[in-house]
Amino acid sequence: MGTKNEKIGYYIFFTGLFALSASISVSKFTTSLSIILMAVAWLVKWDWKQKWEGLQNNYKLLLASTGLFLIFVFGLFYTEDMKFGWKDVKIKTPLFILPVLFTTSYSINRKQIISAFILMTSSAITATVIGFVNYNLNYNTASDWVDLRIISPFISLIRLSLILCVGFGLGLWGLTKLNHFSKWFLLIPLCWIVFILGYSQSLTGIVLIPIILVLFIKFILKGQKLLTVTLSAILLVVFAYSSLRIYRMYKLVFINHEDVALEKTKSGVNYFHDLNNKSTENGHYVYRNINKNEVESEWTKRSTLNLKEIRNGYNYFPILYRYLASKGLTKDSIGISALSNQDIHYIENGLTNVFFTDCNPVSKRVYQSFWEINEAIQSGHFRGNSITMRFIFWKTGAKLFKDNWMFGVGTGDVNKSFLLEYGKSKNDEIRTFKLRSHNQYLSTGIALGVFGLFIFLFVLVYYWSSYTGSFDFIFIITQAVLILGMFWEDTLETQAGVTIFALITSLLLFEKKDC
Repeated sequence: MGTKNEKIGYYIFFTGLFALSASISVSKFTTSLSIILMAVAWLVKWDWKQKWEGLQNNYKLLLASTGLFLIFVFGLFYTEDMKFGWKDVKIKTPLFILPVLFTTSYSINRKQIISAFILMTSSAITATVIGFVNYNLNYNTASDWVDLRIISPFISLIRLSLILCVGFGLGLWGLTKLNHFSKWFLLIPLCWIVFILGYSQSLTGIVLIPIILVLFIKFILKGQKLLTVTLSAILLVVFAYSSLRIYRMYKLVFINHEDVALEKTKSGVNYFHDLNNKSTENGHYVYRNINKNEVESEWTKRSTLNLKEIRNGYNYFPILYRYLASKGLTKDSIGISALSNQDIHYIENGLTNVFFTDCNPVSKRVYQSFWEINEAIQSGHFRGNSITMRFIFWKTGAKLFKDNWMFGVGTGDVNKSFLLEYGKSKNDEIRTFKLRSHNQYLSTGIALGVFGLFIFLFVLVYYWSSYTGSFDFIFIITQAVLILGMFWEDTLETQAGVTIFALITSLLLFEKKDC
């Protein structure tokens, strides 16, 4: 091992590395502390000759990796909001620190890399188990019925989903590489990952898991004809079935029944119609054929819940109206009396559509995505709808990039630029938006212009072209997950996202195959 200091530094370094791998999903504090430990190990190993040799052997990769960080530092020179700019650069420091540490510190071999990935995945799975239990313990509370993000209790669900997708690919790889019977126990975490991504309605998981399966068939099973054909056939059947289900949901949402605006209820009382509100549920207008007094009177006979009770800033009347519309019922005493006791229970717990009562979580998420798009088209409502809000973020971001295409607005002025652009909108909802583009490529272009975006893309391409490690499949799936994930999320704008990116790429790119 060498000198005493080198031994001490070795144990500190790998304690920090494995702690970092296990911390990303569960603790910001230990994530930072782990990187500090690795930096301390770098200082303890006071062998500048070895550090220089590490630089010489990996200087191209190191320049590329640290370049991702330095372009954002460059953006500080022409930013106006230095406070936010320094905060942004501070968040991105793992992009610089981790490649330097891996290059000029201790060699990392295959077993250590696999151990780091296993710890990363295990920690993410543990976080989802905690979140799943917590969600179901609070299942009957109004807020928890709606907000599935509680399943990721420590970091955002979308970033946890990235780790879970990487872990899914790692598990598939393990099934083919391990020879011991115990490898079949990997099916437990694999099934859990698929289940929890579906249960949490993670669009990241819904999109990336099939892609990982395709990559697995293409790169790992290419020499096993029977297994390749079998799995490909299964995927095709699942794809065909899913496509049919998606088409049916599309028709359910977008085909409008053009409900007639009735004049009076069965008891002879006038209906209320908001003809300007085009919101629909399963093609039926929500705000037509309403008699609020009859609804309230009949509801009190069926439930102890006060419809005026506030839920997520709204009372229960809209929830009830949406559910009635989803069944094609009028919003009056007749409509309420047509509801079953189970329907009443669903409404009390916040369900807005009869479709949600017997569909799986993935179908629910796909349906909601269609509904959000239709709601934005028909009524101009975006807030709270993750899909359509992203369209606004992307459209606003594209406008900012177009207006500042050469060098961007600067590292610290992205938030301010978005707020100013939202303020110009004629839509009241959009004027209250405070979020960025939710697209890392667009965010980079807005901050640094074509110049910075070109360097960013060049580095990603260089990673692919220069990889010479021994984990080809794992490298392919991790880069696919990271690169694709950045199309719908600002991966590098949070501590967790930056650390996931920097750690995964550093682990694979700086593998020492001679160790």
